Amino acid sequence: MPDFSLDGKVALVTGGNSGIGKAIAAAFIVHGARVAIAARNEERNDAAVAELGVNARAYVCDVGDSAAVEALVDRVFDDFGTLDILVNNAGMARVGPTPNHSLDDWRRVLDVNLTSALVASQRFAKRAGRGKIINIVSEYATFGGPALVSYTASKHGLEGLTKVMAIDLAPNFQVNAIQPGWIETPMTAMVKDVPDMNNDILRRTPMGRWGIPEDHGGAAVFLASSASDFVTGVTIPVDGGYRIR
Repeated sequence: MPDFSLDGKVALVTGGNSGIGKAIAAAFIVHGARVAIAARNEERNDAAVAELGVNARAYVCDVGDSAAVEALVDRVFDDFGTLDILVNNAGMARVGPTPNHSLDDWRRVLDVNLTSALVASQRFAKRAGRGKIINIVSEYATFGGPALVSYTASKHGLEGLTKVMAIDLAPNFQVNAIQPGWIETPMTAMVKDVPDMNNDILRRTPMGRWGIPEDHGGAAVFLASSASDFVTGVTIPVDGGYRIR
């Protein structure tokens, strides 16, 4: 029978102090894992650990800095003695139409959303004999986002990276992605406050509601556990059916 237990496992979740990252960390802990969360804001990190409990530990890290990402993975290995699961969740966006999108914004978004996932995964693969990698993409890994040129490119790239790493790291690592739909997070608050956009999202979503961060826990636990040992290179939408309508 499928085994969804994470007993004895250690997970690292980037961007894990709020939103989807924190919800995934909480789900891992419920299923028996110890979890390291990493993000830039120390105060928010402390608040997340207080909420997640004794099986969580926080690290301050700007994932846009590749050297800091490598050091982060090493610290988690050293502090916990192992690392079994990596969730590349940290992300950001810069809004601006293509003609006016600065190269500084482009580089920053790709460094945070895409390069960090590659660097963390490389370091993880070199130090661990086997494991699970979960990349958090976006609806914009499928669609185009107006005035979101760097964000959309980074998420398309992250889905492609998922497929390549699934091949290159097999058979000892399984690499998959979760694709959130419209989820209630600080990043999407401004969209939900626009009636026309909110109504269009609800109309297009068969489940008839916005998602919440906790909706991602089940998919993440499945992909992190031995229940998914023969699943690799796939993207699981958690979007209430948004992408099929």
